[in-house]
Amino acid sequence: MAGAPWSQSGFLLLFGLVGAAYAVMFQEYRMTRATSFLDPFDDIQGSDYQLARSLIAFGRGEMTGVGYGESVQKLAHLPEAHTDFLLAITAEELGFVGVITILALEALVVASAMRISYIALKKPPNALELYCLWFRGNLHWPRRY
Repeated sequence: MAGAPWSQSGFLLLFGLVGAAYAVMFQEYRMTRATSFLDPFDDIQGSDYQLARSLIAFGRGEMTGVGYGESVQKLAHLPEAHTDFLLAITAEELGFVGVITILALEALVVASAMRISYIALKKPPNALELYCLWFRGNLHWPRRY
């Protein structure tokens, strides 16, 4: 990574993992959230409610989905269906084929932005390369207002 020795990168990775484990193990609510992924159906009415409903939405969609706008989970079962569980609702309505199509389109947009910024970096400095880098960065870190 930019000429840094691998030992420093390994030390930072190890330090980060130890810090994350410490943060999870010594706070009860964090431990509950981390272990809910091991068995998402053991406490459906409690800590695993959102994850279980999301997986149910994925399973209900099957290959081609139930139809655009026909999702049941977004009505009352999945909280924040318009933000946090957008992919689960998409999977229920459009199915596996729709999810793969959306992910492929997103990858195409990211690849195009990276290609344009690479071409712009070869030329003399201008605003196009900065705009492309800004656009690509905002694809992965959207702001919430």
